[in-house]
Amino acid sequence: ISSSATRSSAAPTISSLEAKWYVVELSETPASSAIARWVTAVTPSRPMIRIVASTIALRISPAGLRVLAVARVSVIPSTVVPQSAVPVHTSLSITPDSDQPAPEGIGRRRFFAAGAGAFLCTIGGERVLISRPGDAAKADAAAARVARPAFAAATIPGADPVDKLTFLTPSPAPGGKVREYWLQARDVLWDIVPSRPRRDLWHGVPIPGPSVFRAFVYQEMTEGFAAPKGPPAIPGPTLECEVGDTLVVHVRNALSGRFDQAITMHPHGVRYTPEYDGVYLGDFTRAGGFIAAQEEFTYTWEARPDSVGVWPYHDHGPNHTLNAMRGMFGALIVREKGAPRPDVEEVLFFHMLAPPTTGLPRAFQCINGRAYAGNTPTLRAKVGQDVALHVIGMDNNFHDFHIHGHRWRTAQGFTDVSSLGPNETITARFTEDNPGRWLYHCHVFSHQDAGMTGFYLVEP
Repeated sequence: ISSSATRSSAAPTISSLEAKWYVVELSETPASSAIARWVTAVTPSRPMIRIVASTIALRISPAGLRVLAVARVSVIPSTVVPQSAVPVHTSLSITPDSDQPAPEGIGRRRFFAAGAGAFLCTIGGERVLISRPGDAAKADAAAARVARPAFAAATIPGADPVDKLTFLTPSPAPGGKVREYWLQARDVLWDIVPSRPRRDLWHGVPIPGPSVFRAFVYQEMTEGFAAPKGPPAIPGPTLECEVGDTLVVHVRNALSGRFDQAITMHPHGVRYTPEYDGVYLGDFTRAGGFIAAQEEFTYTWEARPDSVGVWPYHDHGPNHTLNAMRGMFGALIVREKGAPRPDVEEVLFFHMLAPPTTGLPRAFQCINGRAYAGNTPTLRAKVGQDVALHVIGMDNNFHDFHIHGHRWRTAQGFTDVSSLGPNETITARFTEDNPGRWLYHCHVFSHQDAGMTGFYLVEP
């Protein structure tokens, strides 16, 4: 269905389309202008909707229009987007999604509360819409169908000379060390609100409904995978090294038999060869891009001078989007050679656990897999201590980090609110000078009210 730059009789109307879910793909950009103009054309009495995504899902019926799955969506007055901003010819491919009857009760007003975690996955060439509780099983089934790559990219049609390259395993720089870790991927039951009775201590109110789901995690093990080094957790263990070191990370796929799918471990910030990228690339996959069930692989990554900082790691196998959404992530810290640790150092992941991922009836805005103050990490420090709080985004949303009563320096000057996007890290570092009980939280109001808050306790 095509719509022109002006609202014309050729533009589709709601009454001309069946009441089904439709997957909408843009054939050209800009996405936000094209979809916003089209929505205005078919629903002239409604406000314009700005879409920031390449693929969305819509339900169209005589009763109205519903947006289901987008990366980001916002409602704006129709006067905000000028007429000149809309491309002259915008083609929208609209096809019914027969697998997805409209879930009852998810309308536009409830979209953010119950359906904002919807997303589309491409798994081994299959397109899977994860839009409602229970859909994760479809992604897991698709991941189980992904065949083991031949690890012979140089021989396939379309191969490039770079696919014939071979690489040596790096060693530490002079004076550097090998920092070795053993991690296994597991599926475990995880409680998002573990307090009993479930409670938000900030507002002193109960949190109704279930909060336990099956998470995927990286669990640290002792040498040789002999025994768990600690309980399974979201996030996985924080890996630490210094410039000049190599990180040697042994990863075992210990998912239970019901999840017969490959996983990987992909780092940010450090240097690695394609063998240790930890990414599934279809026919171009290298050895570290497919760790099948009950198999192991050892990654080797280099800490270079430009690696200094705090970085995420996460699954990047065939089912990486869903697996990262349900807990397969962690952090690594690279310090300058000989640099002292802060007195207090915490890594906080801001992320959403939504019904399509968890199977639960509501969305939780989480910090390290927990929601609501008293369940999220309670941070502690003393006056005079050097405090470093590293905050990483690990979902499709943008977040802010705010601590009451505190400020820290950034490249732009002092602030008490720092913004971060998906897989982006900010660090709030300061010398503590303000005792008391303080709130820290995401300053996206809907996020803090849905659980993305915690307490920071400072002793004199």
